[in-house]
Amino acid sequence: DFRQGACTVPRSLWSVDIMPHPKLGIDWKAPYVRTSKRALERAKAEYSGVKLEGALEPQFLYASISGSELLPFGFLTTMINVLPIESAPKGYRIIERNEAAKRGFSGLADWLKHVESAWKSKRGEKATRQSVYQWLDYQRKLSSQTDKKKFKVLYNASGTYLVSCVVRNGPIEVNLLHGKLRIKGVIADWTTYWFETNDEDEAYYLCTCFNSPVLDEQIKPMQAKGAFGERHIVKKPLEYPIPKFDPENKVHKELARLGKT
Repeated sequence: DFRQGACTVPRSLWSVDIMPHPKLGIDWKAPYVRTSKRALERAKAEYSGVKLEGALEPQFLYASISGSELLPFGFLTTMINVLPIESAPKGYRIIERNEAAKRGFSGLADWLKHVESAWKSKRGEKATRQSVYQWLDYQRKLSSQTDKKKFKVLYNASGTYLVSCVVRNGPIEVNLLHGKLRIKGVIADWTTYWFETNDEDEAYYLCTCFNSPVLDEQIKPMQAKGAFGERHIVKKPLEYPIPKFDPENKVHKELARLGKT
């Protein structure tokens, strides 16, 4: 029931900051965005010079959380990504540039034009074997997520310590200098594993189990070690016999309550 987070890399193509006009502020119908400062700082050498910017439709701005932002029972912040997706019956579906243009999403179409150009320029021959859209939705890590479940349980795929949090899977408001911008719900991003449910108690029960020092100690001998200690958590927590949530089980209910607290 758990899946690996999306592969929204290279971040220079998708991760953005919202840029208010110095005098006019933000056009809420077509906010102006630019490749995020954080993405540029962390970009691999080949993508260090890739900077995209433009105004686009706000329905293609999504919040995302990667493993780097996770804390026990919480997260530091959300990133903002331009994602060419829309809700579908069983998750999301990818919207490519030609479809975006035909449907009148001129801002998204223009952004994707520059994304495709950068992908071909940097990938060379490899770009002919795998499009930027196929890479973005590699193994359906993005499109298998959905906006139809109320809660996401996330835990980190790498790092020394196992940590987990619950996020409400719906639109969020981003505080900006000139007001608040409402953007689409949370995407589980790079180096996370995620599970979706409509049951808040189930979500916090699982989160509590993953944050248990007992479970963290149990996986330590199974983790590879680097210069700074253990790393690579991946599916190891799921190899332990965590019982499926039972709403009639008093212990499960108490764990859920403690998780919320």
